[in-house]
Amino acid sequence: MIVQVISLVSACIVLFAFFRQQQGAWQATDVAYLACNFVGTAVLTVVAWIGAQWGFVLVEAVWAGVSFRGLLRALRRGPA
Repeated sequence: MIVQVISLVSACIVLFAFFRQQQGAWQATDVAYLACNFVGTAVLTVVAWIGAQWGFVLVEAVWAGVSFRGLLRALRRGPA
């Protein structure tokens, strides 16, 4: 039960970032967007691993990695 709640909250974080980006409130290179994507997908990777859902592990882990790399770049770049 708790794993499902964590999974749903994490998915909502990713979807919230996507919604904000689609609204034009966030850019794909913004720290907030990248942080939400990283946190949400990193947690979903763990949840997928626990459930032995290997296809989802692959998708979420790659998504988390790409988001983390972008987040590091954005943090190095500093405020606009």
